[in-house]
Amino acid sequence: MGCDYTLDQLMENPRYKEICDLFINSAKTLEERETFEKILLEGQFEDFYFVSHTCNKDNPFIEGKRRLAMASLYKTNPNTFLELIRNRINLFHGTNANALPSILKYGLNSSQKSVDDGIEVVTGEKSTRMYQERRFVSFTDIFEIAKGYATLSPEKRKEELNFEVVVCTTTEDAHKIGVRTVRSDVVEMGIMNNVPVSSIKALIVPEDRVEFVKKLLPNDEIKVFGLNTFANQIYYADEYGIINIDYDFFKQPVEEPKPRQVHKDEVKRLVSSRLLSRIREKLHSFILNEEVAYAGKGK
Repeated sequence: MGCDYTLDQLMENPRYKEICDLFINSAKTLEERETFEKILLEGQFEDFYFVSHTCNKDNPFIEGKRRLAMASLYKTNPNTFLELIRNRINLFHGTNANALPSILKYGLNSSQKSVDDGIEVVTGEKSTRMYQERRFVSFTDIFEIAKGYATLSPEKRKEELNFEVVVCTTTEDAHKIGVRTVRSDVVEMGIMNNVPVSSIKALIVPEDRVEFVKKLLPNDEIKVFGLNTFANQIYYADEYGIINIDYDFFKQPVEEPKPRQVHKDEVKRLVSSRLLSRIREKLHSFILNEEVAYAGKGK
């Protein structure tokens, strides 16, 4: 099952092209470089393509995010990356370990099915029900999205179980159960009503919790893989919420940007257009402390 997008389509996004170059140039061996190229430029590793053909399959930008998530996983946790590929796992649901006792007993239920069956919901679907019946379990084929949801802790919890978990399955299992399209602001699809324990192929947890979780499992058919961090290491958000590339992640030297000359009138216009007070204050300080180089100074 191949990819629907050409490399030219993906490279139209300048950020994707830049991050591809950063990944490839950060490779320490020829094998690592070739693996990055296969992931980022071809969207596959060995004979397995990352695209699920289920979640937003007609969007090259989203396909780029899928590939970047897998490249990041390969860079930081190569063994877990290889286990996912070789077990054909490409669908992920982020949750908290407080949900594990219920999941390992009843499977992964939609919030409505849990309510109907009298099963307490402590994490996950409860927070996204939004005043309507939610008879599906949300999965994504972008690993970073599932990791993000896994970092959310429930209000009601046992501290010994308060750590991240990503529940994993395959496209094949999802289609056997039943899949529905979900209109959402994140990349997701719905598996109808219940994902039985038999369809849970793996759990991804913090590295230091792997052995602990293995002891909770009812059988050896569910694999447990470790992750050294659930943080997003490719990007970081600055104080205004703007997403920037974390160049330190790639160990690449970055030339400091040269200060831009800004006219005083331009700064005043920026101040008047910003609603967030901290941005207004920051820009005002440029004027009050004369930190702005005026383009027209001396004329």
